[in-house]
Amino acid sequence: MDNKTRNAWIDMISKVYVNLHNNQRVLNSSNKSDKKRERIIKYFNRLEEVHNKVSKTKSASAEKILKNFYYDLYIIKPENIPESYFNNQIELARERGYGNIILSDKDKERMIKQVIDDQKETLDKWIEYFLYDEESRLKKQISDKKFECKYGFKSDHSIDEIGLLDLAYNLPMSKNIRPQWDIENLHKFGFNVIAVDSNINSLVWDEMEQLKYEATPMFMVVAGK
Repeated sequence: MDNKTRNAWIDMISKVYVNLHNNQRVLNSSNKSDKKRERIIKYFNRLEEVHNKVSKTKSASAEKILKNFYYDLYIIKPENIPESYFNNQIELARERGYGNIILSDKDKERMIKQVIDDQKETLDKWIEYFLYDEESRLKKQISDKKFECKYGFKSDHSIDEIGLLDLAYNLPMSKNIRPQWDIENLHKFGFNVIAVDSNINSLVWDEMEQLKYEATPMFMVVAGK
């Protein structure tokens, strides 16, 4: 990844995660005098080292560091769980014949913990898939080689060029994990899944792009309240 592309990614990440540069893990990986972008770059460089270490050594302590990073990014915070989630649980209980239940603060704490635990369990499988799933890596390598043979140049998403920055924010997922991951979490937050299509590549990509993303198909989930 060249500096221009890297900086563009960093700037986009900074807009989505506005306080990432002040996260304690980021601060621990950088110097106090570093500017916002420099802090994040050093953090991702450190994270890439951890990622490579985990893949090669299967170190439990390094894997824990990596998982904590993804937890910070993707696991919902208790204060962000909407009241509609609890209302939906009350409605589900009523539909199942439990009557009009009233949720205490303890009940809500228990339900929040369950939501977070469920998300972590799903995310753990997702992370381990990318760290240790050699079959999926081979599938991506084959797809990259087919692309290079047909068009005479490497895909800009080639597995040997993709960096941790791309992995962290554009993690390709097999159709055995997604859209299942999305469906499970939509249900948890009170959404009804109306339609699912696990591969819409032919609808959104031209011939070259279809081959480029053959190993990581785009999917579609339609859901509503």
